[in-house]
Amino acid sequence: MSAPPRPEESPTVPAPERPLSLDASHLTQVKSFTKKFDRVYDQFYIRRGAKLDELLLTEICNTSISMDLFDKLTLGKRYHGRIALIDGKVRFDEIPFRPHGEIIGSLTSCIDRAIGGGLPGAMLEMCSDNGMRTRFEFDANREDIILTPIRKKRPDNSWKLDSTMLTNPPPAWIQFDAGGYLTANIVVEVAVEHETPDQLMSDCHAYFGPNTSTTLWIGVKVWLAGQKYWVGWAERAPNGVGEVVHTQMHWVPNHMSYLVPTNITYNIPMQVAFGPGIPIPAGTPPTLYIDVEGIRLVILKNV
Repeated sequence: MSAPPRPEESPTVPAPERPLSLDASHLTQVKSFTKKFDRVYDQFYIRRGAKLDELLLTEICNTSISMDLFDKLTLGKRYHGRIALIDGKVRFDEIPFRPHGEIIGSLTSCIDRAIGGGLPGAMLEMCSDNGMRTRFEFDANREDIILTPIRKKRPDNSWKLDSTMLTNPPPAWIQFDAGGYLTANIVVEVAVEHETPDQLMSDCHAYFGPNTSTTLWIGVKVWLAGQKYWVGWAERAPNGVGEVVHTQMHWVPNHMSYLVPTNITYNIPMQVAFGPGIPIPAGTPPTLYIDVEGIRLVILKNV
């Protein structure tokens, strides 16, 4: 089966020389930008259906800002988990349609059971978002992941290693964020209708950057209008940066209908989930089993 096209390799996008930041010299500009940002946020998420100021949205999304300003603008907002910083610029991701949350719930249960989540001796645990959840999010903790100094995004769910159970020093491939916390091993992304296929794969590529510990990405894309879907997984490339995507499903334009039963399954080596050199707890199955037919049924029940 055909895999999705890999994002073209390009030079790392440098941070602008003077991105708008919390620096004292930017105080006046930041005040003005904050008012505009809050106005667009209100139109985009709170008063959905009201007229959206497209020019103002374009201005906000085309302005280069620093990570600290992004955090100040978004943290604590009800929908901050839907807002990403991509190459130094704000991206507003729309509130997803069904069956977005239902698919995430199904995958979360599947993964958590397989890795022994919550049990004594579990090496992997769901990432924490410090309680900043919204009613549109599945009942699993998540966190924004700093992918580069100018890129930050919240996956639909993620798991990381329990730092208290690692060797000292930990394996060299493990990365820590600016706060000293481990970055996620397993990342789940589900895209329904609003999110484009190119956006899904671009985000997948970013999770396997040099500053992350991601070893496994599981992705689902649903096209409601065309009644089609795609499921695949990716692991880190042998050279340590980038991804290798595995799938038994055709990518667009030959993607599969979710009205037709399938016998596709993925048996992902459990070492991929835990990462190189990490001991897998006794009793853990040798593979992480992903049943595409089960995902298809979740879609059918919730569209």
